[in-house]
Amino acid sequence: TGTIQIGDLMTDAKRVEYMKLFGWGEPTGVEIAGETAGTYLDPSAWDGRSRYVTMFGQGNQVNLLQITNVMATLGNGGLRLPLHLVDGTTDSSGTYTPSTYGESVQAVSEKTADEMLLILEGVTSSDIRSTGKNAAIEGYRVAGKTGTAQIPNAAGQLTDTAAAFVGVVPAADPELAIGVIIYRPATGGHGGAISAPVFQQVGSAALQMFGIPPSGTTPEL
Repeated sequence: TGTIQIGDLMTDAKRVEYMKLFGWGEPTGVEIAGETAGTYLDPSAWDGRSRYVTMFGQGNQVNLLQITNVMATLGNGGLRLPLHLVDGTTDSSGTYTPSTYGESVQAVSEKTADEMLLILEGVTSSDIRSTGKNAAIEGYRVAGKTGTAQIPNAAGQLTDTAAAFVGVVPAADPELAIGVIIYRPATGGHGGAISAPVFQQVGSAALQMFGIPPSGTTPEL
């Protein structure tokens, strides 16, 4: 209800503009064949229900790279960088050609990005009401978001689940953006219960592997 009341203060066209600034509605450009662009974002095609459910994550299709890059963008001061896997290629003659990437996009201001990260740190706090507390990593500040999406079953009915957690660490000066999604979990659980612990394990291992020091501060939520 709160999300809808806030979302109603913005026009549909402006909200879609922000979705596109964060990279939704088009492929990320990463060098993987068959990447989906997600839902074509056209607010004029939304009916009365669609304009509201798209405010809290339904009625849209995005891939894991797209939603993880939202967190990376917030962690990067609101600047969205083009994603890539291949730095360059070397041909049979030994000539190296660096890959070319798209332009960086300032999706939101640095101030907005920092405020949003601080809000998202509350998701992983030890408060009993925090949905992502299972993603917390001892000694590190973590900002993230749980997600539980409806996805089609074999018959095309939206009865199956995809559980997700995406986040950045260390939240005060992010180095890593990590996205976890589990399709059709056997227990039927949500992102905070199933995917957040995977984030915690992957994040803990990656922080050690890259030698990233603990945060040394605590957030003032």
